Amino acid sequence: MNIDKIGGIGPIYGTKKPNKVNNIDPVTTKQDKIEISEEARIQNLLNIIKETSKIEDPERAERIKDIKEKIKNGFYDNLDEEVLKKIADNLYESSQDILYSVSKNLPRK
Repeated sequence: MNIDKIGGIGPIYGTKKPNKVNNIDPVTTKQDKIEISEEARIQNLLNIIKETSKIEDPERAERIKDIKEKIKNGFYDNLDEEVLKKIADNLYESSQDILYSVSKNLPRK
């Protein structure tokens, strides 16, 4: 069986030159903008803290277990003011460290 071609390839039409793009004024171009509510920022912070607290550290877990046992036994019931101040300072410093590390991950306004 022989198949003959019926017709050739159609004529080549003239090529088009690409359209020239005019200079765009940067002042008139619009930029995308995103706004994140304060509630969303706080929720993000809480989620990061929650995820951070899930990280298991055997040494930290043992310390927490010891502290819980001391609380149960009344060790912290009658502390003098100096010890309470030291505990409060340590809690404050720890919270500041956490807030600083978390704030680096928050989106900026």
